[in-house]
Amino acid sequence: IFLKNFHDSQLVKEKKHMEQSIEKVVEHIKANIDQGVSDLAKLVSIPGCAFKGFDPKDLEKCADAVASLLKERGFENVELMRVKDTPPYVYADYLHAPGKPTVLFYAHYDVQPAGDTKLWKSPPFELTRRPGDGGERLFGRGAVDNKVAITMLTSIVSAFLNTTKNLPVNIKLLCEGEEEIGGPHFPELLNQNKKKFAQDIIVINDSGNEVTGEPTLTTSLRGACLIEIELRGMSKSVHSGYFGGLVPDPAMALAKILASFTDDRGRLTIKEILDKVPELASYEREALRKIPFNEKRCREQVGMLPNAEIPIHAHSPMEQLWRFPNLTVTSFQASTREQARNNINATAWARIDLRLAPGMDSKEISEILMSTIKKAVPKKFECTLSNLQLFNGWATDPYRGKHAKILQAAAESFKKGFGRDVSFIGCGASVPLVKVLQDIFSDPPQIVGGLADALANFHGENEGLLIDELLKTS
Repeated sequence: IFLKNFHDSQLVKEKKHMEQSIEKVVEHIKANIDQGVSDLAKLVSIPGCAFKGFDPKDLEKCADAVASLLKERGFENVELMRVKDTPPYVYADYLHAPGKPTVLFYAHYDVQPAGDTKLWKSPPFELTRRPGDGGERLFGRGAVDNKVAITMLTSIVSAFLNTTKNLPVNIKLLCEGEEEIGGPHFPELLNQNKKKFAQDIIVINDSGNEVTGEPTLTTSLRGACLIEIELRGMSKSVHSGYFGGLVPDPAMALAKILASFTDDRGRLTIKEILDKVPELASYEREALRKIPFNEKRCREQVGMLPNAEIPIHAHSPMEQLWRFPNLTVTSFQASTREQARNNINATAWARIDLRLAPGMDSKEISEILMSTIKKAVPKKFECTLSNLQLFNGWATDPYRGKHAKILQAAAESFKKGFGRDVSFIGCGASVPLVKVLQDIFSDPPQIVGGLADALANFHGENEGLLIDELLKTS
């Protein structure tokens, strides 16, 4: 009894000491917010895009800048790593907490292209502070997605080292330079360095909050099949008046084929794919049903026309968005608006994006989809299909799953920062690396959050980080 009481008293003392230490760290972060903003500005100023056509030297510069920042803020073993000719991966760690868990943080320093610079209210690669939706924001490409994940962590580590002289856990950081193109070499890097990246918990700050100021943790992500289709009807384009009605029209045929895969309300109709949607447990479905869906806000966010219907064909809007497949035509081309003329075009081309529910096998689904397309093509056309990207979805159960305790603990931590309860949400988008990490490291607990609030406009013009959200998340 004496030993138990002594042990319990020690735990109480340790908890109180930790709470006091955290208070000092938080105060240090608030007092040094300008330094964190300056660090972010340096990274935002480097326009590193991994897409074809952009200067790869910018990615090299950004990796070097990240490595320098990590060294300045107290990280150790800072290293640039490569797989073949990829942009550098940046690794660093701080491993001075024996007997404590090791946390692997992930971030990426590559960004989306700036888009239409005329639509930006300030230069996209010049971090600018000004009032925005929800409060003061920091505007710039990468300010939200995802360079802030790097500078937020460096600010936190610096605060610990300047106040308590150590970290309460061991940490590792891995920064990628080609996430925005799907991270094609990421699995190879992990497999080659499994020991270096070994961990107990993974934290990924590359998601965000559905509603500004309301903390959320992401517990599911959809997979994806991205496919290109080309129909050819002739060896050359011909006059639509001279030959219209006699020769095949690839554009009309492709439009009909694509339209046949959904009904009049936009719902997927390919039965072989719908049959592969995993059934949810009753408590999971009920949890999704209880998440409120604000139709008015949804319409305003996307600029929906007044007469447009939001078709719900799952058990709830959130189940449909997070746990159900959806087909989108992202590009369609026969000619261009500038080159439009009175022709029947020789070819028509489209790119389609099929989002998959977690648990669906992207390779299997892509085979079903391509087989369905081939069967729908009339014999008078040649059809070429290309698989661009295949991602499997991911899900973890925050209520009854094996990582539920850790996720609930993370939720309590966020509650302290935001002063309100945390919601566990899904995401209709795909973050392939989460599933990759799950598979390679045998399903470790992954805490997926981020700073992309509903009004951040990441991937669009005027991407803006809400400063209040940054402080609360930190």
